[in-house]
Amino acid sequence: QKEMNAKIDSLNKVNAPKLDEFIKGLKESLKGGEEKSAYIQGLSIGHQISQQMLPQFGTMLFGQDSTKKINNDQMLAGLISTLKNQSTAISKVDANGLDSKKSRTSSG
Repeated sequence: QKEMNAKIDSLNKVNAPKLDEFIKGLKESLKGGEEKSAYIQGLSIGHQISQQMLPQFGTMLFGQDSTKKINNDQMLAGLISTLKNQSTAISKVDANGLDSKKSRTSSG
């Protein structure tokens, strides 16, 4: 029990400076209504992409090479173009080919 309380206290200390911003976002989301639904979903998905998907994708592409990073602006431009059914810098076929080529070189 003491160990659990210590962990909770530690998390509270780390999160305390950001708690007001969290509460602000929570309130805005709850009172946002239907007109802000798409915006709030965009914030949520954008956060998930930046915190989870991009780091995983970077590791898939570059392994443990910390000198190489995904260009967030280019990734976002490609994502937006795809969502709007616009042309992208490379075709889906070429992108799949790059992914397959990377998989083959990583596994063999």
